[in-house]
Amino acid sequence: MFSKTQDFVQSRRDVLKTSAAAVWGSFVLGGLAINLDAKEKPMILANPAKKSSLVYLNSNENSLGMSPNAKQAVLDNLDNSFRYLTYAPDSARTKLAEMIGKKLGFKLENVLLGNGSSQVIQAAIYAFINQAKLNKKPIQLIVGDPTFEYAEFFAQPTKIKIVKVPLDKKMDLDILSMQKHAQNFKGISIVYICNPNNPTGTTANAQNIDKWVKKAKSNQTLFIFDEAYGEYATNFKSALEYVQAGHKNILVSKTFSKIYALAGLRVGYGIADGEMIKLIGGYFEGNKVITGFMEWDNMNYLGTYAALASLADKDFEAKSLEANKKSKEMLTQTLDDLKITYLPTQANFLFYKVKGDLSTYQKRMKEAGVVVGRAFPPLLEWNRVSMGVPEEMQVFVSALKDFRTKGWI
Repeated sequence: MFSKTQDFVQSRRDVLKTSAAAVWGSFVLGGLAINLDAKEKPMILANPAKKSSLVYLNSNENSLGMSPNAKQAVLDNLDNSFRYLTYAPDSARTKLAEMIGKKLGFKLENVLLGNGSSQVIQAAIYAFINQAKLNKKPIQLIVGDPTFEYAEFFAQPTKIKIVKVPLDKKMDLDILSMQKHAQNFKGISIVYICNPNNPTGTTANAQNIDKWVKKAKSNQTLFIFDEAYGEYATNFKSALEYVQAGHKNILVSKTFSKIYALAGLRVGYGIADGEMIKLIGGYFEGNKVITGFMEWDNMNYLGTYAALASLADKDFEAKSLEANKKSKEMLTQTLDDLKITYLPTQANFLFYKVKGDLSTYQKRMKEAGVVVGRAFPPLLEWNRVSMGVPEEMQVFVSALKDFRTKGWI
């Protein structure tokens, strides 16, 4: 499907001429110019954020906050943040892509930077759908149910078929059933696999994935592996090895939002075969720009510098993993003591069973000072809680124990 660049590249100008692309073919981000005198800069950014009376354990963020090195990088580059990042060989954007590639074992041509990994997923879905329409082939999206919803949300405006496959009896993604849906479809299937899965925290069966990937035809099955939580997983096989092995129908998305604590600065990336990267993100042909489905100026200036500093800070990554481990141990011990059912997690959150109405439970938790995760239909008797720092988890487990005395959980 991606053998010849000229076969699949269509400029955004052409795409926007179609009615469908008017809905989903463009992406616009706002910018904010900041002019701050250097002598005022430390005074403003050194002030810590005001402490909230609530403990937020609802969005799988790293409650440690960004590393000190990342904060310093933001400080050092704030004065120039009114400028766009360029694609020059010595630009921060290019350096970040090269640094990611070097860490993971890929060339620059295999790395696509995004304004968060969600933008990479969004652009990929639109690129795949557009290519199928150009080739007059039917296309569908296959997702687990429940899973992280963005792939489904991005596909909805395009009106393609969306297949939601329930989890298996172990509450894992049902890879075999997803495969059957792809094999029985007379067209192209986009397969979204969040691994570890959100909200369950479980990892998909590696053997089943391996058999499917190696059997699937690259012009019929396109895989998007969302590995936002891969850094936390200890029992996990990354799909990056399939890209390294030469599979041209694999996109792996990753993010700086989770373990690197840069959620608000919006930095993510995708790893794929070079031709797929061109299809999704566009490319230069001499002085000519061949546009894909992502803006050229999509990267957050300060986020890029913070990501560079974060990627080099091995101590912070280790500290984040250790804090997550301690919080998980505290939480699972409490759940075991209270005999509350939960799933073994490979991420920085945990999925556990609640008693009674979920919305009532969420309201009571907020009144107790903790904001827990949203609903994930159809599993409305379950709740997701993020791993905060140990001090935050102490507030949560204390609330759980209090709820038990009141018969609420």
